[in-house]
Amino acid sequence: EACTNAALHPNTTPQDLYRLGRVEDADKSYKQAEEFYRKSSELGYAPAQNGLGNLYANGDGLDQDFGLALHWYKKAAKQNFVPAYYNIGELHFNGSGVPQNYAIARKWHEKGAEEGYPWSQYSLGYIYGEGLGVAKDHQKARDLYLRAAKQGLPGAQNSIGAFYYNGYGGPKDLEKGLEWMKKAARQGDKTAKENLKEIEDNQSIGWAGKRFP
Repeated sequence: EACTNAALHPNTTPQDLYRLGRVEDADKSYKQAEEFYRKSSELGYAPAQNGLGNLYANGDGLDQDFGLALHWYKKAAKQNFVPAYYNIGELHFNGSGVPQNYAIARKWHEKGAEEGYPWSQYSLGYIYGEGLGVAKDHQKARDLYLRAAKQGLPGAQNSIGAFYYNGYGGPKDLEKGLEWMKKAARQGDKTAKENLKEIEDNQSIGWAGKRFP
């Protein structure tokens, strides 16, 4: 009730509403989160617009609707809110509510990667590593994975580890490869754990595994 009263206060800012929404979102109180995000979004606050898009994309507290998710992500992206670039890219990558289109996904992930957003770097690395809608480029994928891995993203740490271990896109370095995969495993990355177990069993390993930690 205190949160609700705060939200009704005439001096409550869009930032305040967003913060309240984040608290409710973290508590999985999605209906209340949606209320705060929507109020903040209607006042033009980009992080809240992105948060509201996430609720629609995930079907948290309301009916899953990728079209409305995209609507709110685009509003946030127009204000240069970088995580929205990633989210728009993923909708196009997966064909969620829009036709699957790797070229459009790549465009949005490039925007995010240029801003240093690790999830965008990771997804763009995967696109180049697999050659999805673009010529396969392991060297470029390796660079992107490394940039994301240095920011602590477990999936990217596993992927750059496998790239080093196998010599994809550059010189082979078993020690570095193991080091990165162990970092990912310590953060709970399942594919990294599987890769390390296969190495212990003297088997070959894959390089990407699942796209996300």
